[in-house]
Amino acid sequence: MGDRAYPWGTIPAAAGLISNVGEVALHSYDLARATGQEARLDPNVAQLVYDFYVTIPMDGLRDKG
Repeated sequence: MGDRAYPWGTIPAAAGLISNVGEVALHSYDLARATGQEARLDPNVAQLVYDFYVTIPMDGLRDKG
């Protein structure tokens, strides 16, 4: 299936896809809330993104800002 290269490293393409979906979902939610619109996330999308990110040790990534 291939890999996806990011500035912080290379990951499997499927993981890159979930990461990108998470970015769009999170920022769409934030923008809706910030502009007074209804902010909803599909529960399946939210669970998929959560299940992905909960497995990633973030401490090392946070050190870089």
